[in-house]
Amino acid sequence: MTSKRTASHIPTTAFLAMVSAIPLCFAAYWSIRLAVADRFSRSGSIPDLQRATRLAPGNAPYLLRLAELEDGEGQDASAALKQAATANPLNSAVWLRLGLQAELKGDMAAAGKILLHAAQLDRQFRPRWELAGFYVRRNDPRQSRHWAREALRIGDPADFPAVFRLCWTLGAQAEDIWREAIPKTPVVMEQYLGFLLAENKLDAAAPVAAQLGEVAEAPQVRSLLAYCDAAIAAKQTSKALSCWNTLSRRHLLPYPVIDPSTGNSLVNGNFQRTPSSLGFDWRPANIAGISVNYDEISPHIRIAFSGKQPESCEPLTTWVALEPMRKFRLACRYETAAIPPGSGLKWQLYSAANGAQIIPDAPSLSHENQTTATMDFRTPEGVSHEPQLWRLALAYQRTPGTVRIEGSVRLADVSLEFAR
Repeated sequence: MTSKRTASHIPTTAFLAMVSAIPLCFAAYWSIRLAVADRFSRSGSIPDLQRATRLAPGNAPYLLRLAELEDGEGQDASAALKQAATANPLNSAVWLRLGLQAELKGDMAAAGKILLHAAQLDRQFRPRWELAGFYVRRNDPRQSRHWAREALRIGDPADFPAVFRLCWTLGAQAEDIWREAIPKTPVVMEQYLGFLLAENKLDAAAPVAAQLGEVAEAPQVRSLLAYCDAAIAAKQTSKALSCWNTLSRRHLLPYPVIDPSTGNSLVNGNFQRTPSSLGFDWRPANIAGISVNYDEISPHIRIAFSGKQPESCEPLTTWVALEPMRKFRLACRYETAAIPPGSGLKWQLYSAANGAQIIPDAPSLSHENQTTATMDFRTPEGVSHEPQLWRLALAYQRTPGTVRIEGSVRLADVSLEFAR
């Protein structure tokens, strides 16, 4: 009796085992099939990509890759793109390709709608960048600037220069780009300021620097000082002063505001801070045969001459804004070592406008003990009543009949103020 029951259950058990194995076999089949499809997808040929899409129907990345290869071979990629859109209707990359495909075929209305649909699906940089470019090609600067602005709001700073360049391709006015395309955030404004300076668009940079200066934090200071330097180089005194003073007023620079109307024009004259070589701060030069060192313990600058320096050079300079038709006194507290009298080391002041020298009879610096040298001068009449830009330089010009100096000068303090 027992053996009969056991025998009767054998077919049922075998059947159940066979049925339970079917899903495993099916899974194994698809695993192998997808692995083969993946291998075909990596080959980089159209026939193999076509095999991959047949083995893995509905795989949007494979279809996109196939469309790229077909485009590269000059074939119509519409079918692959439409299949990809059907397979994954939320994939913005598919819709972007479809939009560009429609544009290539001349269907601009469809292209615009498809690209807008991609931007609705994907709130990231790429769809907005593509729309900005599309409207440039459509010669629609306003729409292009709108989408450029949207791209800049969410993009990576590494992508910003390409967007800025795109904004300038239609010959737009700088004011329009600034008003309509540039988000007024510190990061974007800083990047745009750097772009404008690199493109030598200094006039367009002025309002950017002005607005950035009012909201800047420490990371943006160097970019604003780069603008200040560019304004100085272009002899735009008022703009350079405005940029510098905004940073000073907001305590982003460790110096008081420059006020030429009160004679307060020289920055860091007591050398309490390491010269930055930016804006209106001191600029030590890198000249063969000369070393310029700053001592912060007992603040001073020491300039050493090896005897192999050029016969004419300026190891230390700064820019000052001076009112015209005013009398000034320049004073320098210093001491020298092994620099003989009359050797040609003296202060000079040169006009940024025409290079004219204003202290032709400045005394030669030479004194073994700390002393103070003073020089009085008067600024000439300017073309306006605005402050004029001057370059103050500690200059060396070898005096005829002497050898090049081999020694050092220690500068403890330099002052520049109105004289009576």
